[in-house]
Amino acid sequence: MMRSKIKSLLKNFNKRPILTGIAVFFISLGLTQFLTYKDFLLIKSYEKESVIERTNLIEKKIMAGLSNALSATKTLAYIERKYGVGDDFNHIAHEILRNNPNLDAIQLLENGTIKYNYPLVGNEMVIGYDIFSDSLRSKEAIKAIESNTLFFAGPFELRQGGSGIVGRLPIYKENIFWGFAAVVVRLETFYEIIGIENLDQDLFAVQFSKINPDSGEEELFLPHQQNTFSGYTHSIPIPLGDWKLTVQLKESQAFSKNKKAFLLRIIFSVVLGMAAWYLAIQPSILQAKVNKQSKQLKKSNERFEYATLATSDAIWDWDLVTNKVYRSENFEKLFGYTSEDFSKHPDFWNRHIHPEDFQNSKIELENTLESKQEYWEQEFRFLKKDGTYAYVVDKGIIIRNENGKAIRLIGATQDISKIKATEFAIEKEKEFLKAMMENLSEGIIACDHNGHITVLNKTTREMFGFSKGEFEISKWKDYYKCYQPDGVTLVNENETPLYKALGGERVSQQELVIRSNNGQNKIVLCSGEQIKTTDGRIIGAVVVMLDITEKRKKDKDLTKMSEDLKARAAELEASNAELEQFAYVASHDLQEPLRMITSFLKLIEKKYNPILDEKGKQFIHFAMDGSIRMRQIITDLLEYSRAGNSIQPEEFSIQEILNEVVILEKNHIKRLGAVLTHDPLPNIYAVKVQIRQLLQNLINNSLKFTTPGSKPKIHIAYQECPKYWKFSVKDNGIGVAPEYHDKIFQIFQRLHTRQEYEGTGLGLANCKKIVENHQGKIKIISNEGMGSTIFFTLMKPDTFES
Repeated sequence: MMRSKIKSLLKNFNKRPILTGIAVFFISLGLTQFLTYKDFLLIKSYEKESVIERTNLIEKKIMAGLSNALSATKTLAYIERKYGVGDDFNHIAHEILRNNPNLDAIQLLENGTIKYNYPLVGNEMVIGYDIFSDSLRSKEAIKAIESNTLFFAGPFELRQGGSGIVGRLPIYKENIFWGFAAVVVRLETFYEIIGIENLDQDLFAVQFSKINPDSGEEELFLPHQQNTFSGYTHSIPIPLGDWKLTVQLKESQAFSKNKKAFLLRIIFSVVLGMAAWYLAIQPSILQAKVNKQSKQLKKSNERFEYATLATSDAIWDWDLVTNKVYRSENFEKLFGYTSEDFSKHPDFWNRHIHPEDFQNSKIELENTLESKQEYWEQEFRFLKKDGTYAYVVDKGIIIRNENGKAIRLIGATQDISKIKATEFAIEKEKEFLKAMMENLSEGIIACDHNGHITVLNKTTREMFGFSKGEFEISKWKDYYKCYQPDGVTLVNENETPLYKALGGERVSQQELVIRSNNGQNKIVLCSGEQIKTTDGRIIGAVVVMLDITEKRKKDKDLTKMSEDLKARAAELEASNAELEQFAYVASHDLQEPLRMITSFLKLIEKKYNPILDEKGKQFIHFAMDGSIRMRQIITDLLEYSRAGNSIQPEEFSIQEILNEVVILEKNHIKRLGAVLTHDPLPNIYAVKVQIRQLLQNLINNSLKFTTPGSKPKIHIAYQECPKYWKFSVKDNGIGVAPEYHDKIFQIFQRLHTRQEYEGTGLGLANCKKIVENHQGKIKIISNEGMGSTIFFTLMKPDTFES
């Protein structure tokens, strides 16, 4: 009955073509505009996915770029905690930065004070800066301590200039907070990491923000764009630094892209209505066309619905029956190929897979399609249009017919080159750490949480006398024996450093004796502790062994040498005392007969002068002159021997000593018309009588060796130095040729005859001995005929404050 009614209705439409055209117009308009609405929603959905994809891509770039910071700070923290960086910081930091190109600088902070910074050039002003003294820095530093992991502070203005972010990883020594291992990433470098360029020309507006810990207000990383945008917005948190990443499509194309379709579909409905009016007699043909178009539209909708299930960058749809492939616009952005490039060749995809990956990828795909699996995933290298290979991962959903045969594969291709680069960098870092561990001068043994040995470096093997392949690491305890410091008593397994460290005991400087495979004994100091993850999970233990065999041997040798030196010093001290006593007695006893000789010669000269001829008087004069000179030599020798006596030093004024010397040399100065000047002179701590003798000898020397016909000018200068006093005595005398500068300080050395200049040759030798007694140095700067300047220093005692 229903069929008869439909046939009746169709007959009525066929009889009234205008009604048919109008009906078809409205029906067509409704259907096409419904499709327009669906297309609008589909574009909106695609735009949403694009914004989410861009957000996820930037997040991945950030995490991949800053993963270098985590490995760098962990490496520095480990080295500081285990060994202490010390003077090797620049070398260690250089190697770390060389292996982590996304970092601008690396720092080590003790408590909150920046102790080291590499590179130092241009960053000198940060050394000694205490971050806890700055409220903004301190709050974010405390967050790093509380999280016990790498935490990025900033962005903020850097003390060395520019802006950047600082990642800090807390360091604990003996479970007590010690400081931070930190990295500095300038904003320019950060933008390069995440690849944000030409924001004004990009389809997306990108912004980073952070809640200021002081003001509580949201602050923006990037310059704020004044324009208002209408597209979809997506935000995600970046926990590394309490940041928020926001990406917004600047302008939605959903309406503009459908505007033309909207108008065309209206026109299409008009045309279709007219065609229906004209072809009212051909309802079956028209119905077939409508069905065909509806089927195509349904297939298109299904394609995009399945595509939204894939999570990657470039969406694709492979019809296995027709072998036709649809790829989204992102394919060109990722790999550079246009739709024309991959539509020309049916085997386009296979031709661009890396030859080393193609066969495996092909077999995996064939096996997956022949199986009953619903998902497919494969990683391989793909040739980009610029000639480079990108690491990609293909993920897809397999659609099968009722018989289980794969008829369609829908999925996405994701470029994971950055992630792979990060993995390679981490692997390289592992190789570096392994090589560094192998070449350390200390022995390293590490085990896992079950006590199985996992690390045994070259130094350890050498200690026990084994080659690298001579034993299995897992069976290490079957090969070694450790002894107590007596070298006889075996150490029980539960007393070994590694066993104790794994049990939670902190081992410090435990001394053991290792009996090497070749029979030699090695004395080692062992230190070790548990290895824990940041969340406190125990994953093993490590022990460091330092070979002190040679040190102990040297200590014994030094002890014996020290005892020998003490005995020798005692002998020398006794000998010096005897020599000083001898010199004093000898000089005193020699002067008495000389005084007698001089006295009797004077009596002979006085009594027999009238009867002596000139020759006799000359002989008596020579004898008296010789005895006087002999007495002067003995007096100078006595003073020279006394110059080494250990008289108690005291604090006194050099000015007062100089005044005393001027009084002693008053007649000499007046007779020559000498002019003596000086700088302001300090108080010093020394042997007063020796310093008086030193100044008197030097001034007397300047007065003695005066250029004939000129008045002597003498100036005493002073220069303050951190560890010693520095003086100089300058004159305008006859000077000394350079080849005699060392000779004049030797005992009994003279450069002139006694007829030219009187003296015994002991004055400057005495000065040298006094200066050296005060741990100082003396030298002369002079040229013949150009005057002389004698410099001398006197060492300050450690506690003296001038």
